[in-house]
Amino acid sequence: MAIPVPQYGYLRDSNERVIVVQAEEANGMKMFGVRALDGQESVVTEEDIELLGVTKPSDR
Repeated sequence: MAIPVPQYGYLRDSNERVIVVQAEEANGMKMFGVRALDGQESVVTEEDIELLGVTKPSDR
């Protein structure tokens, strides 16, 4: 999947800001490796995240 990484992201369920460090697509499913601001890493699906781009977003 061709998206710029790293880039900023926003987790919809937890209202948490993250950095997207990896993006993959397999079997039609888009998955993203993300790192929270506290350093915790996780994998989320396309439905779980709003991609915000490479420019630092303003506060929500």
